[in-house]
Amino acid sequence: MARKPSAARGYPKAEFRLDRADWLTLAVLVALAAVARLLFLIALPPLLHLDSDSYFEITQRLWRGEGFGDLSRRTPLYPLFLWLTGRSATVGLFPVVLVQHLLGIATVVLFYLLARRMLSPRMRPVAVVSCLFLAVIPYPIIVEHSILSESLFTFLLAAAAYSLLAWWQEDRGRYAWACGALLALAALTRPIAVGVFPLWAALLFLLQGRRRATGFLLRAGLAWSALLLPLLICNYSVMGSFALERSLGRNLISVSDRWVNYEGGIYPQVKSVYRPFRQQKRGPDAVVVYAAMPELRRATGWNDTQIDRALAAIAWEGIRAHPWEYAASRLRRLPLLFRDPGPSQRYVLQPETYLPFVEFVGQRNPDLVSRSVTFPRLQRARFETAGRMYQALSLDLTSGGWIVMPLLGIVGVLLIERRRAAWLLATLPAYLWLGTIFLQPPSARYRLPTLPWEILLAVAGFWFVWQAAAWLVRRTLDALAPAALTPAVLAPAAFAPGSGKSSSPRPFLATFRSDASFVWIATLAIVVFLGGRALLSLESEPILRTADLISKQSSGQMQFPQSLLRQLPVAGRTVTVLYWNESSPERQATVSAEAVIAGGGSYSVRAFYSCQTAACAGSQIEMSALDEHVQTLALVTAPLAQERIDNDWFWDQLELRISAPSSARRLRLELRLKGGMGSLVIPWIAVRAPPTLW
Repeated sequence: MARKPSAARGYPKAEFRLDRADWLTLAVLVALAAVARLLFLIALPPLLHLDSDSYFEITQRLWRGEGFGDLSRRTPLYPLFLWLTGRSATVGLFPVVLVQHLLGIATVVLFYLLARRMLSPRMRPVAVVSCLFLAVIPYPIIVEHSILSESLFTFLLAAAAYSLLAWWQEDRGRYAWACGALLALAALTRPIAVGVFPLWAALLFLLQGRRRATGFLLRAGLAWSALLLPLLICNYSVMGSFALERSLGRNLISVSDRWVNYEGGIYPQVKSVYRPFRQQKRGPDAVVVYAAMPELRRATGWNDTQIDRALAAIAWEGIRAHPWEYAASRLRRLPLLFRDPGPSQRYVLQPETYLPFVEFVGQRNPDLVSRSVTFPRLQRARFETAGRMYQALSLDLTSGGWIVMPLLGIVGVLLIERRRAAWLLATLPAYLWLGTIFLQPPSARYRLPTLPWEILLAVAGFWFVWQAAAWLVRRTLDALAPAALTPAVLAPAAFAPGSGKSSSPRPFLATFRSDASFVWIATLAIVVFLGGRALLSLESEPILRTADLISKQSSGQMQFPQSLLRQLPVAGRTVTVLYWNESSPERQATVSAEAVIAGGGSYSVRAFYSCQTAACAGSQIEMSALDEHVQTLALVTAPLAQERIDNDWFWDQLELRISAPSSARRLRLELRLKGGMGSLVIPWIAVRAPPTLW
């Protein structure tokens, strides 16, 4: 006997179907997403990251026919993806980023379909507007253009969530199989996804009842286990445990080392080697432990798996000794996930910062670097164009204080969504947020898989705020005037279209809520809005650059026989960097440059730099405005010190602004460098005048 769906729980048996407005929306979304990605595709080479090497190393073994080898640090799906898409030396990594951009477009489509399934028909504008923004915002596009697993991971999670929602509504077994398989593939891309399936399965028993949840668990669980089991068995033979990877210790020690007892306890030899690296911490937290790995191998004679097991035991020892302090400190760092992601990607939009990272500072895999600049030829790259596009298209609805809007959105959706499917989908970003914070240092790109959810929920939050405000205004007008005088746009029908017949004209917003006209209006509004941002965010050409700096004798100290500026031939072009390497604290130098200015205004200087010690030994940057008699009218200074909080920032970043009086005629930039800090690399300095629109 066929089982009928429960009307109380709202399980519609009819298949989800798209109407004319949906097909139009999908066409517009695909077109906008494709154009935005094409602009970056023709402007930038495939971008590398600090983590790109570890994926590419496994891919090289596959190309040589040696198999995956040691998978204790990286799960195999993304290296397999690189093996399939990046094997041609002629076109290099271009096919990799092309396919990743296609996955990004597919993710936008999936989120629109997911939103249409989850939200009520009257909330179609939320689905349309959120996905229009998701189609064009540049941060996911930059990550898709990088040799990183996040774009594949985000697509797999979105596809798994859509399959779960489709199974919830239609109760078809194929969606359960698909959900389990997609979650397994996501776990084979990034191990943090391994906890999503048990979490969803447990919630299904609470929300759906034992009979229906068991059916899902059997189908999805079989697909999930079948795909994960081979890797678990393989890793057990190598690591002695059923684990997807063995980097948990390296992640945990970087977030718990302040509670480790280095004077006693377990593994004293490992602690004695790691402690100096912690005390001389340079750069993001995760960089410290990876910098210590070579010394740990030499001192212990262990392989990475054994070292990682020891680091995990040391970390858990500290966490068990201070559990509440550990939990509180990690939760305090949760807001760091919601910082503006722009600074962590800004360096890849400048040839002076990205190219030295690739070939000078980073010491990257030469074959990886060669494939990144092969096709199209790097001489044709347009970094400046990509930077302007990033600035124009960048619209953040969820970072900083705006995070309140996704929170309002999820509360509103949970309250009005009667089928309770939103509870399952709300747990996904929450799990990823907390899992990231508790197990590893925060990083802007770790938030990428949750960014589509955040945008969807943020727009929903704006929707609920607008409805609440409209309801309040309507009630106020009803109290002050007869109902007949209430504006039509605030009539109750505007919030419940189709609730009944009325002789009055249909409200304007209700007219466009459920037909194709709203798609065109929303698209035009966003295009006009972004175009206005592009005009308002124009930057003037720099009046001073790194290449303009000159070395000077400072305070009677030694004069350098050669310039501190180095001309680096990088991938067919010359890049100027300032390079200082002096271990003696007594040595110092000053480099400076001047530019003639027409008058007053707000001038800015932005710099990228990297030095071996966090304090940079007291070095500083100074900008001053001078009159025609070379008298100082205004002065600002800032130290060159480590400011990296996001784990993805490769360069430290500094920005200064000075308000020059109208009598100012010159602008002077000085860098005072002191010894005792090891090497300092400053690949990019730019001083800009106030922007003008004409």
